[in-house]
Formats: sequence, structure tokens, C-alpha cells
Amino acid sequence: MGFRFFKRIQLAPGISINLSRSGVSASLGPRGAKVTLGPRGIRKTVGLPGTGMYYTTHSSWKSKKKTPPPPPEEASAAEEESAAEEPQLALGFFDRLVTPENEENFIDGLRAFLEGELEKALDFFSRSPECPDGAFVGGIIALRLERFAEAADLLCRALDDADKFGSLFDRYEIELDIALPVTDEVELHITRPSRRAAMLALVEAYQALGDYDGTLDLLQELYEEDPGDSMVRVSLAEILLELSAGAPNEAELLRQIAGLADGVEPESSAGQALLDYRKLAGERLRKLGR
Repeated sequence: MGFRFFKRIQLAPGISINLSRSGVSASLGPRGAKVTLGPRGIRKTVGLPGTGMYYTTHSSWKSKKKTPPPPPEEASAAEEESAAEEPQLALGFFDRLVTPENEENFIDGLRAFLEGELEKALDFFSRSPECPDGAFVGGIIALRLERFAEAADLLCRALDDADKFGSLFDRYEIELDIALPVTDEVELHITRPSRRAAMLALVEAYQALGDYDGTLDLLQELYEEDPGDSMVRVSLAEILLELSAGAPNEAELLRQIAGLADGVEPESSAGQALLDYRKLAGERLRKLGR
């Protein structure tokens, strides 16, 4: 799971330059659907309007006969420019006199994270679990540290006040790019806290803890809210396949898996995964004589 600050410079409608510590890249395409050409290869992006999230699929330059990536010196220059433009996360003495403790912990936590001190960052965010933005970021960091019970607790606390998500991000003009791996080729990127993003992160925590009932409840709720989210359908098919083995309603669960693959695009990573799950479910149904 990755986590970074980023700067995007708009050149023209549908064209932008992205600066990050990994180098400079160019994005082409309308909002919500882009192809990014960068030093590491080609990344295709599909946005999820209104969620503050998007999916990406990756392919390296090694597997494509394309123009080679920029030389190392260009990427190095981009890194220096990006570093100079990162948010200044520091509160002065007089600022601290009038800044609520929750906000102090939030800023101190983000600064510690940027300095690579994950444990220290998590400590700051954990001090103010009633702060939804801080609890959200703290939950993500706890996931990265594989402290899954702590991650689940913080994310649940964040969801208690989901209507306040993004208030501190807006106040301090902070942008994030949090990457959660879905498959080997696909990542879910979260650019700001949201109820749906917190629920998806909580799915990861529950799965790691072996709480399959909690995982299933969350995924079914996410699916009902947006049946078109193909990655939620993949995750739901995966958990249903695990839970169906030997269950009293095994045939019913297997039919649900088959239904999740209806209308998918076979050429997409998610579509192929769903078709694979449908095939497995069909084989099991035949063995059951159903």
C-alpha cells in the first residue's frame, strides 16, 4: 500500500503534468478516464465520480514497444521540484495557542508520516480518534503497519462522523494519494476521506483479522449502493467463494457469485477475475448436482 502527496499542474483541458517523488509524468484524457505515461510505464485510470477515489491498472515499459521513459536526470529534477512544492505541515508557537488539540495532532501526524516515522504518525492520529480525518488517515497507516485491530478501530471511529470527512483536508489544502492493492494489476487510489473509502479500507482490515462476516456485510452494503463498482464485485465474489464451502446455503452463495459476473467486460482485469470466479462457482454447482 502506498501513500504520497502529489502536485498536479493543468496545462489544458484533459492534459496535465503530475509531479511526485517518483518523477514527472503526463496525463491525457477527460476527467474520470485517463492514460498516464511516466518513467515506470503506462497507467490507465478510471475515476469514481463523487467518491474521491479512482482505480488504476499498470503495465511496464518492458512489456510495451513504446518510446522509452525520460532519462534519470529529468526524473531527478522533477523530484526536487516536487519536494519543494509539498505542503508545509508545521504549526508555529502562536498558531498552537489557538489551534484545537485535534488539529494539532492531525498536522503533527501528517508531518511525522512525511518524515517516514509511521509509528510516531500513528501515535498522533490515535490521540484524537474523535477527529474523523485523523482517524481515517491513522486507520490507513495502521493497515500499512499490519496493525489490523487498531486499523479497524480507527476506521470504525472515523465512520461514526463520516459527514465531517474532508474538513481538515480542505482547511489545510491537503491532497493525498493512498493506494490500496485490489489485485496484482489493479490498485484503488483514495484522494480524500469518504465514507466509501473508509468502508473499503475497513474491508481490508476485517479480512486480515479473519472477520469474514463483517467483511461480507460491508461488501454487500457497498455493492447495493453501487452495483457497477467492478472491484467491489470482485471482492464480494472472493469472500462468497470462501464462505460457501460446506455452508448450508452453499448452492445459493455460488449462484450469487455467478450473478456478479453478469454484464462484465472480459478484457478488463476485474471482468476476467469475475469470469474466473463464475467458472469456479459453476464447477462447484455441478458437483453439488445443482
